Amino acid sequence: MADSAAPLTALSGHDEFDENISELATPAAGPYKFKKKRSKWPKGTHDQVTRQFLTFAVLGILTVLYFMVMLALVCGWIDGEKFTMAVAAISGPQALAAAVIGFYYGKNGSNDS
Repeated sequence: MADSAAPLTALSGHDEFDENISELATPAAGPYKFKKKRSKWPKGTHDQVTRQFLTFAVLGILTVLYFMVMLALVCGWIDGEKFTMAVAAISGPQALAAAVIGFYYGKNGSNDS
């Protein structure tokens, strides 16, 4: 490297090191452009993302519960009376899922207008 301050030049390619850059060089004027990685999380405010996560989590759990009860009935692990009792037991989580879905879509509808 040269002892005198060489002009600061940009990278010549994608992630290639430029040998003309000196430790004594001053940075170029203007803002630095950061490359932003694309987020895998859904976009929106924290409240919107939380509502969406809770909605899909409750619906996923309810779907698994219904699938397990139907599988048990089809495989013969439970009879008709126990199936009726299991469906009655799932009515609580089903009401919770209905409330969560109503809250999710109610809030989304009020934000649209």
